[in-house]
Amino acid sequence: MKQSIPLFAALLLSLFVTACSTTRYSSTDLELEAQVHREIAILPPQISYAGPLPDHLTQAEIRAIDQGESRMYHRALYDALLRKSNSRVKVKVQPVERTLARLHDQQISLHESWRMDPAELAEALGVDAVVKMHVEEVRYMSDAMAFGLNVGQSVVRQAYRHHPYGAPWPAYAPVRSADLRISCAIFSAQQGDLIWQMAVDRSATWHNPAEQVVATVSRKIARNFPYR
Repeated sequence: MKQSIPLFAALLLSLFVTACSTTRYSSTDLELEAQVHREIAILPPQISYAGPLPDHLTQAEIRAIDQGESRMYHRALYDALLRKSNSRVKVKVQPVERTLARLHDQQISLHESWRMDPAELAEALGVDAVVKMHVEEVRYMSDAMAFGLNVGQSVVRQAYRHHPYGAPWPAYAPVRSADLRISCAIFSAQQGDLIWQMAVDRSATWHNPAEQVVATVSRKIARNFPYR
């Protein structure tokens, strides 16, 4: 029993450690490509999950969640780029509604767009490059459970507020409910080559949920977007 306490403490501590890293890639052709590109389109973001999901979800319900979250993140990235386009980003970004309408006209579903070749998608959308976003979410617990643990922290802080050594485990950091890896990549219509990519790792908590994390990262991507 005594030997299990350090392991339990280590597992508990891992829930308070916030993932935070950024990686970038630019091809040698990026500057040349950026000079000739006139319009780009953001594709519906791909969503993938790992870890516990709510029980009793049907495949139809999961696909509906995919569609809802993809549309929300699609708009978040488009809005972030639009705010930068007047002053910094010197390329036209196809409106989200037009992109979705053209995909619909071409009978390309959400999940099919995730698997298609970027060059084919660029041709279908009539643009010089496409932007693919992928949100990978590794869930550790529900937001409700994370909220409960945060409430528990408050109780611990009160119980140990006069203790000379403080609480027996970290009782001040927000509890991590999920880790997210958000990647954004630009593929040229010519051969569908990758010319730029940025990937950001962040953690979600009950008071900073996944949708808020993605919105924040979208603004970060917009600040670092090429075509300047």
